[in-house]
Amino acid sequence: MSYKNIDRGTFEIMGPTGLSSVAVKTAHQLHKAQTGSLYHYTLLIVATVALILCFREIWAVFGYALDYRGLVLIAVTAFFLTKSK
Repeated sequence: MSYKNIDRGTFEIMGPTGLSSVAVKTAHQLHKAQTGSLYHYTLLIVATVALILCFREIWAVFGYALDYRGLVLIAVTAFFLTKSK
């Protein structure tokens, strides 16, 4: 087994080809989820603002004990694991 195939597969999955396919799938799912109702958009905006404020408060409380690089790594890994299924 050569490392050429492993590296090539990794770069195809995590590189431009993999990212573009994930973006296309996500955009298609978001397009299907649109209802056109103002109530749904308002709920989405309010929930997003509340989530951002919640993360801000959590970071203010636990920020000294957390390393943001680890959180970014966990978020990227979770993103690729959920989209690979």
